[in-house]
Amino acid sequence: MSLQVIGLGLGRTGTLSLKLALEQLGFGKCYHMDTLLARPHDIRYWKELDRSGTTDFSRLFHGYGAAVDFPTIANYAALLRQYPTAKCILTVRDEAAWYGSARATILDAEPSLGGKIRMSLKLPFSRRQRQLLEVAQLAGSFWQLGTQDEAVRRARALQRFRDWNAQVKATIPHDRLLVYNVRQGWGPLCDYLGVEESATAFPRSNTRREFTHKYHRLLGAS
Repeated sequence: MSLQVIGLGLGRTGTLSLKLALEQLGFGKCYHMDTLLARPHDIRYWKELDRSGTTDFSRLFHGYGAAVDFPTIANYAALLRQYPTAKCILTVRDEAAWYGSARATILDAEPSLGGKIRMSLKLPFSRRQRQLLEVAQLAGSFWQLGTQDEAVRRARALQRFRDWNAQVKATIPHDRLLVYNVRQGWGPLCDYLGVEESATAFPRSNTRREFTHKYHRLLGAS
């Protein structure tokens, strides 16, 4: 199976809702950061892709018809070379709302001191735990805001948000890109993909609380 859809939106722009929507519309399984957290052994492919610009795509995406969220977005140029006919979707959101959500989740997804101690005790005995730590480190390296000063972090994160969206819009041909807010529901998405709208409600998922609980539980630090 080849990737038919590639999501290019940053985390906290409705990427998990998009994943669920694509699966519901019949595009097969959709690869998401949650997939990597559930299959941390995949980290070897993503590290190779990040390092060399290529990897064994057939193994990485075996059984998947779409990919969204990190680490897909960090490697989208390589994925578009590999899947030149894939349709692209840039999920967007009001930037202030995005920062509030990102600040509480992906920008500060770090366990407490007690959680870090519990993690460190497990690492020597668990390959999976070490792989999950590599996943977390890879995700953290994507932002690199470089300071704990809240005002500076906010300004840098928002600039990264704007620059990212502008870069994607400038890079992807208009006829191959849907700029999409998940609040728009099925209509624009299904029109772009050329499929019938689902009769069920558009999926909404991955609240801040759900994200934090999931992340800490997977790292064994909750």
